[in-house]
Amino acid sequence: MSNGNQRATPNAQSNTTNDPLVSPVTAEQFADYLSLDYSPSDDVLLNSHLLTACGWYIAHMNNELLQRDYSLKLDRYPTQSDSFNGISPIAANIKPWAILPLYPVTAVASVLVDNVVAEFETDLDSKPPRVFMSTGIKIDITYTAGYPTASDIPANIILGINMMAGYLYEHRGSCDIGHAAKESGAASVWGYNAMILSL
Repeated sequence: MSNGNQRATPNAQSNTTNDPLVSPVTAEQFADYLSLDYSPSDDVLLNSHLLTACGWYIAHMNNELLQRDYSLKLDRYPTQSDSFNGISPIAANIKPWAILPLYPVTAVASVLVDNVVAEFETDLDSKPPRVFMSTGIKIDITYTAGYPTASDIPANIILGINMMAGYLYEHRGSCDIGHAAKESGAASVWGYNAMILSL
């Protein structure tokens, strides 16, 4: 006898962008934060640490920085949550929306359902943002996530990027990214409280 979890079919998704990652902190601003004499010849080194910190922030906080366009593809809609199991199987719960994995979302450009343009409604103020549309399969949602300009990004996010990138710069070659996020204090500034377990 199969239980509810065995009968539930996963809803695979991908969330991709072709836009390059751009740091809201410039190399010159970062050099000033580090109290370094800025030289354009240092841009590659400084930007590599900034982009590493930005990438970690986006991946672990599910927040975008500067605006980029994304394509979210789902096997079907509505999405299914994990089923319960126990004495008797309970079918997976159906959600009446698709969740956009990044925040903030400034616009949803289009929704394709079975390769056909579909009507949709959005709730971009919720976190995570949501898109409502009719039932279907092969969903492709094109949306824009991120802040319009660097000055629109909350100060604590910019501070955390500088802190983490600064730690990576000072300890280059002797620390990993996760260690830098924790030891620099950036993760605390961002409110990231994931428990890290090791064997």
